[in-house]
Amino acid sequence: MSKIFLFFCIFLFPAMVLAQQKRQVTGIVTDNRGVRLPFAAVFAENTTINTVANEQGFYRLRLNPGPYK
Repeated sequence: MSKIFLFFCIFLFPAMVLAQQKRQVTGIVTDNRGVRLPFAAVFAENTTINTVANEQGFYRLRLNPGPYK
């Protein structure tokens, strides 16, 4: 029994923790002239994940691994 538990702790538990880590997407929102847009809404399409850019147009989204638009 203790060997199975030790195997779980050494190999499986770290893999489960790493698989659940969120990724971070950052950027600056600009218009077509390159002017920064403060407080712009930023979202991942077809999700409820969103954020608002700060006063310099900088945003940060935390996402689970996967394809997004």
